[in-house]
Amino acid sequence: MIEKFSASAGSVVAGIDVGGTFTDLLLIDGKAGGKVHIAKTPTTVEN
Repeated sequence: MIEKFSASAGSVVAGIDVGGTFTDLLLIDGKAGGKVHIAKTPTTVEN
């Protein structure tokens, strides 16, 4: 789902989607002019 939101210039917004295979992370850094950071990692760790 995509939602429209408003954030102040000094704020940070984070989103996390935990799935069966991967966990996706999104960070929008208002302090850095709205720079977007995206990461993906396995949901379960290998033994």
